[in-house]
Amino acid sequence: MSVTHLTGASTLFPAYEQLHVEYDAASRAIWSFFKPQPRPCMTSQLLKDLKAAQANLYTVARDPAISDQIPIEYLVICSSHPRFFSLGGDLALFHKLIIERDQKLLTAYAHDCVDVLYGNATNLGLPLTTIAVVHGDALGGGFEAVLSCNVIIAESGVRMGFPEILVNLLPGMGGYTLLRRRVGFKTTERLLMSGLYYTAEELHELGVVDLVVPRGEGEQAARDYMYKNQRQRVVAHLLLKFRSRGEPVSYSEMIDITMMWVEAAMSLSDAELHNMERLIAYQDSTSLNRAGQAEIVTLSTENRFQ
Repeated sequence: MSVTHLTGASTLFPAYEQLHVEYDAASRAIWSFFKPQPRPCMTSQLLKDLKAAQANLYTVARDPAISDQIPIEYLVICSSHPRFFSLGGDLALFHKLIIERDQKLLTAYAHDCVDVLYGNATNLGLPLTTIAVVHGDALGGGFEAVLSCNVIIAESGVRMGFPEILVNLLPGMGGYTLLRRRVGFKTTERLLMSGLYYTAEELHELGVVDLVVPRGEGEQAARDYMYKNQRQRVVAHLLLKFRSRGEPVSYSEMIDITMMWVEAAMSLSDAELHNMERLIAYQDSTSLNRAGQAEIVTLSTENRFQ
């Protein structure tokens, strides 16, 4: 994926190892493209880059000398991978830290995830709107990243879901909190406990996804959305403030839940860790440097909401 007709952001943002950032003057938007290596998952380096980019964006937006010349009204998150948005947390790292009983580093990773997702969900405390453009599958922590945005635009047929139940876990870095704000307790818990992946169309029907567009049209749909809303920018931002007031995102809640997740992860059995190895094999198989692909749970294509 690539964004065309963008002004280079090098004067605003430094080069990041696993994140590419561009500024689009026409839509007054920062576009952030994930480019983790070697797998399309939330690596520690990608999280570090995302936190740094968020901090820099906050500084730029709060500096009148810069923001008057380069206004920023949107933050768009995307992926540079040709097939996937994100396959979630770094499971190989999780497995290693659990085996080594390194709860401190696992907790630090989890807190970094919460910091990034909370920043997205609360618009970094700025008058901007966050948008996720999902061109490929978003699983586990990748789905959590999608849910952290105010607006979700997904291309037709992409799949999203939480496979954590396969290793006797639940999403612990914000998935429960963020999904509950969109669809309520009952639907949230049903989706988390199912372990299934759902299509963009199914999630749109539920109210999780805001807009479904044909394959290859996600970026343009985001530009169209931003252009359309520029004429009612004040009202659109006011609506976000209403939503945040009525259903605020609690950082303490997200941290409390992630600590429960860490405790549960550290207690996984050998059999559950073996199941995690299957998911690790799938993540490994998606490396751009590998031709093979491991098998993962077969997904039903029938409508599961009837």
